[in-house]
Amino acid sequence: MGISGAAIGSMASESGQTADPPIRFLHLLTTRRGGAGRAAWRLHEGLTAAGHDSRAIMLEVPERGSEAVLALAGDRSFRIRRLMVKALLKLEARSDYGFSRELLSAGLPKEVLDAAAAFSPDVIVVHAITHFLGPQDVLALQQATGAPVIWHLMDMAVFTGGCHYAWDCRKYETACRECPALRLPGKTDLAARAWEAKKQAMAAIKGHVVAGASRLAMQARASAVLGHLPIDKIMLGLVPSEFGPKDIREERRHLDIPEDGRVVFFGVQNFDERRKGARHLLDALRQLPAKMPAGSELPFLLIAGKPAGMPNFDSLGYRHRYLGFLNAPALAKVYAAADVFICPSIEDSGPMMVNEALMSGTPVVAFRMGVVPDLVEPGITGEIAELGDASSLAEGLSRVLLWDDAARAQSRRRCREVAIAKSGASLQVARFVALAKSLNSGGGNCGMTASRTRSGDKG
Repeated sequence: MGISGAAIGSMASESGQTADPPIRFLHLLTTRRGGAGRAAWRLHEGLTAAGHDSRAIMLEVPERGSEAVLALAGDRSFRIRRLMVKALLKLEARSDYGFSRELLSAGLPKEVLDAAAAFSPDVIVVHAITHFLGPQDVLALQQATGAPVIWHLMDMAVFTGGCHYAWDCRKYETACRECPALRLPGKTDLAARAWEAKKQAMAAIKGHVVAGASRLAMQARASAVLGHLPIDKIMLGLVPSEFGPKDIREERRHLDIPEDGRVVFFGVQNFDERRKGARHLLDALRQLPAKMPAGSELPFLLIAGKPAGMPNFDSLGYRHRYLGFLNAPALAKVYAAADVFICPSIEDSGPMMVNEALMSGTPVVAFRMGVVPDLVEPGITGEIAELGDASSLAEGLSRVLLWDDAARAQSRRRCREVAIAKSGASLQVARFVALAKSLNSGGGNCGMTASRTRSGDKG
């Protein structure tokens, strides 16, 4: 598998020595597309903006910033195998779990390892690398560079036999045998083999774990694959200038929706995707009128994503508008136009839209899932509903919709404060820099004391 000669030269260039030299970060990620890819690339850009030398090994070259990317390219056979594996998984595994073949790898050719060694990273940050690289590749890279590894968890895939979302299954804590995600599970099934290979590789890799939510950190801590490593919580970062409060009436005029009344925003990519909870949301909207005072006007609905499979909201009495897929600038405007963002996910490690809504000054109503307990302050920055309880979700939504103007203004200020304090990009960058320095200090397990392995979350 070949790589760009220009990329090798860029990777191998030495940073100028200063009194406080920049830290060299080497990121591993498949692509900058999708939620995990965007989050990883956002961290790379933040580190670069802060003056650090941040590079990436990727399967795909981004349309910009490619001078900082060592891209694996040219192996057509791997790309064909990758497509075939993804197609086969639709028959082998149940879609709810987001199962992937964790042993599929493009491999790291000698010239890639040599270029990485010449770059001499201070730390290797492993983001989402499914269907691109495996733990053995990470081990080979660490052996070539001598750099400690940060496992930056985007979901559960790193420490399971292939599930990105394990639901109530806890077999990843032992051996991932007879995986419920597989249609033909067994004691030596695909998940069990992948889990065992990961466990062996992880035991040899000097590393540290970073999770973007308390729940994900807890799951990693309980796993037999990563539980022996120190684990920190560092929330995914957002640039405050990209998502922020705006004039609500002006944004509604731009969207050509009523300037008065309450507006609820939510996103749906696939109405039938169980873990995203669209059916629970629909049940909550059906119950909402009974939760509101008699004669109350129902909110206007703004809906991002694909309308395929969505119900007829007119029949439920809701005025609404489908917005399709939105880029970040358009999404920021929609958050700012809404009184509340509702997130019905029932199995999730995020979602990032919760962070974005709060950064925009928009309160969130959501189930107790993913990042929600870390960010939402009930009665102040939104409401937290009991998991999977549509009635609880409807009650939370009604409470936020009934806030008076003073409460709404106070909530918008607090949403913004919480988002900046907990998920601001500068904070994420600072914490990764501090962690990289600590891992290179030579103390404890990769610079961190072993006593923190099973301690409470930091940050």
